[in-house]
Parts: sequence; structure tokens; C-alpha cells
Amino acid sequence: MRYRAMVCVAALGVALLAIPAGAPAAEGDGAPKQATVKFESLMGIPPYGYSLVCPPGIPSCASSGAIDLETKAEVPVTYQKNLGATYGLAPLEYSKAEGSASMSFTCEGKPDPYVSKLSPSGTTAGELEIASVKAVPGTNLLAVALNHGGDSGEEYPRETYSRSDGGCGAPNFLSSPLMGTWYYNFYEAHRESQQPTTNDLELQGLFYNHGAYTKAYDRMVNVSNGGVTYPLYEKTRIEVEPEFCTGDENRISSATGEGRSLGLDGASFYPGQKIWGPPKTKISYGDGSRIEMEKGGEFEIDKCEEDHTSVTIAHSIGRFWTHVKHALAGGETKFEVKTKRAVAGVRGTTFAISYNEKKELTKLWVMEHTVRFAGRNGAKGKVLVHAGQVAVQKGKGAPRIVKG
Repeated sequence: MRYRAMVCVAALGVALLAIPAGAPAAEGDGAPKQATVKFESLMGIPPYGYSLVCPPGIPSCASSGAIDLETKAEVPVTYQKNLGATYGLAPLEYSKAEGSASMSFTCEGKPDPYVSKLSPSGTTAGELEIASVKAVPGTNLLAVALNHGGDSGEEYPRETYSRSDGGCGAPNFLSSPLMGTWYYNFYEAHRESQQPTTNDLELQGLFYNHGAYTKAYDRMVNVSNGGVTYPLYEKTRIEVEPEFCTGDENRISSATGEGRSLGLDGASFYPGQKIWGPPKTKISYGDGSRIEMEKGGEFEIDKCEEDHTSVTIAHSIGRFWTHVKHALAGGETKFEVKTKRAVAGVRGTTFAISYNEKKELTKLWVMEHTVRFAGRNGAKGKVLVHAGQVAVQKGKGAPRIVKG
């Protein structure tokens, strides 16, 4: 079992607390099998973020300035069976570290004010671990669980500062503290998204937009440091670009449910994808084919090679209609629908499948042409089901025609 560490970075120090990793995600969680995750996050941190807090009872005290810390990473991710997750690890580097923050106050009887001032003078890269990419249940959105301290939780990016403190009769003291201010503030800004058994922060709600699933934060958020709460500016963007399948037969031209968009128009299928729709779902492909789900439901894209798309229905579903554009004769099956014990394959026709998960019962209606209906996962046998016929397959029993 891997172990990660939760890092709580105070203004001038670091404390480490080890937390065991949780159980790996289940296979078939809607994650792309191959993708690239792009991450960029800017934190605009005020003086309070560096413990430059005015002492009580000193009316002359004032603080000013802000330091911008921006990190950036591009992480290739792939499904790893041993982890049960779509996972990746890459350097998390600084693309910006600039600005200054200060605090000053006057002392009675002293000609020079006391001044604390610091500014970044260098940075050290860390790691970004993408612990998992998965679908948000009941949506067409993705969620990304990340550890911005790397696989161990301790490989977070750090900043070196030039700091000076002195005045009011005291000599000026110079120091070069090494801190993890961006890391700490990002964690505090997203604390509510921390997973219960790990230090992973799960950012949900990534939606499809022009070739990638994205989510952006552009906000002021209150964070705490040593009992002091202060406003922090955050600008973060995370996107997942799956390795999409090619061909018009794998491109979604429109997808609606109950008359509303499902947020997938223009997207292409990717292996591992789960597509969800409410009642009256209609999905049209670029080649003119379409899927309809009268009562709504969910299906998964197993694979979508050129001229060969395979989907799986894992849970009970009402009639799942497919209207597949007729392909040229010969070659492999163009489109197939799987349930736990059965698979229906065609090269172009109209048919419907229903599936009862509890009974392991698959029912097939054929409206046009012919469908090859075969057992799988311990169920043997196959039948050719012609237009106007109905066939069923239950448990480990062989498929059989019951009408027509």
C-alpha cells in the first residue's frame, strides 16, 4: 500500500503528517484510458499569508503588497490496473514568483520604524500526482483527484525568500527562508474537496469544452494561517484531454435528454467513457447513426477503433435503441452492445436492447436487417435475429428467439 503525506506549511516552517492511501478506484469508473492533464494555478498571497500580521494595540501598523505564485504542469495519465485508476506523475514547476509583502509600525521615541519585508528570490520544483481521473456519477462530467505534493505528499514546490526584519532601534536581520506557501494556500483553498482517507484533493465538475474537459476557478477565497484568516486570490485551471477515438462514427454531433443538452456536442468517444442521460435521451453521431434511451440510463464505451465501436450496459436499463448507419459489406462488426452475459453485434441496422441486472436478463428487438446475438462471460451459444424477431438471453443460458 502506498502512503502519502499531508503537508501543513506554516508561515516559516513545515509539519508532516502521514495518512494511508485509500482503496484504489474500481475499474470502469468512466476515466479515459489515456489522457493528458494540464494544470495551472496562480495564488495572489497578501502579507497575512506570511505572518506579517500587525500586533494588537499599535495603530501605526500597516501591511501592504502581495506576492503572486504560479505553478504549472502537464501530466500524461494512463489507466494502471494495479492501482485501479487512471494515474500520472510529472514535475510541478513555478512559472511565476514575483511581488513583495511588508509590514511596518513606528515605535515611541525611536526615529526609524520597524519594518518586515520579503520577496521571492528563487523556486524549487515539486511534483504533481494525478491520483485518479473518473466520471462523476449520474453526469457527463469528470473529476480529478490530485496530490499537489507528489506521490509521497512531500514533493511540493518551494520558494526561497529574501527577508529583512528590523528597526525601532534594533539592527536589521536578513534571512532566506524556504517555504511552501503556494502549496499551503492551494490546500486551504480546496480543503473541502479533500478525500477522507488520503491527502488527495478531488476537483469535480470538469465539463467538455472544445476538445477537453475543463474546470476553472477565478475567485477570492478566505484561508487561515496560524489563527488568522485572510482573503486570497486564486486563478486555477485544470483540464483533461482524453485520447479520443477517430472517425465520424465516434463523434457526437448532438446529445440531448428531456430536451436539454447533455454537454457533449462536438465531443468524440474515448475508451472507458461513461455516458449518462435522463429520460428521452437522444444521441446523434457524425455518420448519421444514433442512440435513444426512452427511460434514460448509462452506458460505457469499451473501445472505439475505426469502424468498430463497442459499448457496455452494466446496470438495468429500459429499451436502449440503436440506429446504426449501414456499413459496407464485409469486415468486422461495426457496432456492438454488451451486457454481462450477452453481446449484440451489427454492421448497420435498427434494434433495441433492455437489460435487467438483477435477473441477468437481456432482451433484443430487431427492426431492420439482422443482428448477431451471442452469449459471453460463461454464457454460450449464438443466434441470428432477423427483422421482426425478439430474442432473450438469461443468466448463463444460451440466447434464443422467442418471437418471430
